[in-house]
Amino acid sequence: MRISDIIFRNRIAICSLVFLFAMIGCNRSNDGVVRGRRAINAVMDSVESMVNDNPAYADSLIKLIDPYNIKGAKHRARYALLYTMAEYKNYQPLTSDSLIMEAVRYYSIRNNIDYRFLSYYYLGCAYVDMGQMTDASVALVQAEQLADHIDNDYWKGLLYSSLGETLRESLEVTRAEEYFSKAITCFDSAGKDYHSLYALYQIARSRYVMHDFKEADSIFHVVENIAIAHEDSMLNSGCICFRFYCSVYMENKDNARKMYDELKTRPVYNNTDYLLMMSLYFQLIEDYEKAESYLEDTWKGSLSETDSIHVYFVSTLLAEKKGEIKESMTYFKEYVAIQNKSMRRLLNHPIAGAQRDYLRTMAELESIKARNRVTILVASIIICILIISFLIFIILNHRLQSQKEIHDYLSTIDDLTARESVNEGKINLLNSQVKDLLRQQFVSSDYLYTRYYEQIDDNKKAERLFRVVKTQIDQFTSPKSLSRIDELLNKTFDGIMNKLSSTDLELKEKELLLLRFVLTGFSAKSIAALLGDTHININQRKKRLLDKIQNKAPDLMEDLRNALASR
Repeated sequence: MRISDIIFRNRIAICSLVFLFAMIGCNRSNDGVVRGRRAINAVMDSVESMVNDNPAYADSLIKLIDPYNIKGAKHRARYALLYTMAEYKNYQPLTSDSLIMEAVRYYSIRNNIDYRFLSYYYLGCAYVDMGQMTDASVALVQAEQLADHIDNDYWKGLLYSSLGETLRESLEVTRAEEYFSKAITCFDSAGKDYHSLYALYQIARSRYVMHDFKEADSIFHVVENIAIAHEDSMLNSGCICFRFYCSVYMENKDNARKMYDELKTRPVYNNTDYLLMMSLYFQLIEDYEKAESYLEDTWKGSLSETDSIHVYFVSTLLAEKKGEIKESMTYFKEYVAIQNKSMRRLLNHPIAGAQRDYLRTMAELESIKARNRVTILVASIIICILIISFLIFIILNHRLQSQKEIHDYLSTIDDLTARESVNEGKINLLNSQVKDLLRQQFVSSDYLYTRYYEQIDDNKKAERLFRVVKTQIDQFTSPKSLSRIDELLNKTFDGIMNKLSSTDLELKEKELLLLRFVLTGFSAKSIAALLGDTHININQRKKRLLDKIQNKAPDLMEDLRNALASR
């Protein structure tokens, strides 16, 4: 940030303070504390307007308010939210959630989505400061559920950055990087270029945690150059430090030496990470005396369990490089023992437990979905089979009824034949009805076989569903069934099948089969399904067969033409 901008903003803030004090002077006592509803509301309005750009002034203003004079749940909730915002943005550690929870309880059941979002967000920030990462994750996720309903991209960017840092602490580095990328997008939309730079810095740290040191060093280098241009010494130092770590881990001696020279010009923080990295650096350049010196300084400090793991690991590497194999093995055994203990503790951590429960729930849901898909498929197949079976039952029943009526009519014709001269008109009428009934009993079969032929490609994909139809076709074309059809045709059309079989035409069985189905009244597609051919070939075969009969047996062709004309 430029110095001129800071001075300009300070002038604005000072002017605002003078105006505010002049306005609320009548509501203040000599102790300097703001009291009175109007004065308190005016101060909170000013705090809200400047808390993002001037958090120090906002923090000093909010502390002028006497909290015991705030009346009403609405005003107390707003005060709790603004006070927490000002403290957090002014780098004051949040050590309790009692204040921000007052805002959460109020806004969680109100329609003010912006304040509800902010209250959940700063509750998560408070838990992060308190080290309660599980509670922080829950609060930040509750804020994330409201992100689509707010229009402030700056707030969204802050939320995604906090979620990224929380996930990185939980070692979910890939998801953390995704949230940092979303934060950059939001900050860019809000015109917060410097916030985008810090989010990019966090992506580089995520790459560092993932041991992608080359990519991390490249990103840190970009951030470092921008930080230098903006005179941000803290961010610049952080980039140099991490670039030094990356160079050491990549065993890039030249770059590590360059970063080391940069670090020497900056304040040295005598912490465990710095001492261990110095030890690794001097191991890299084979100055084992200095490496051991830094390691000894590390052992003198107060080490946590995580620190001990790193110290034992670096000690193992140093002893190995110095040729002290026995001592290296001793350090390595301690390293493995503490690491196993730390892993067991990590697996029992609330966040790890919550992740296990989440994954277990997702696995159970997927299992239920898979079982439901199988159940639906089986049910669909059973329903289709039942429908087809019902249709076949109706067809067979209709055929039996038709055959019964045909026999009744034929019996009547036989009785009337003896009195042909008397009942010739009745006989002709009955013959016409018999022919119609003969064809009608096969109408349902003709429709079923035609549909089967038209969907033959689908049959291959659903073979089980159409197996019943194929079985019906096999039964219909069996010798017994064909003999019965010949009997009906002979009785109906004056022995037509006997004439075709005994003629000198020497018709083949396939030709007789085709004529049989043509006389029965089946369509070309239905016959194609019965004979396993195409309907185009059936029409061509039918034409050639009729031409053959016309040439060799004109009289028989006349009878055949009369039979076909009655269809």
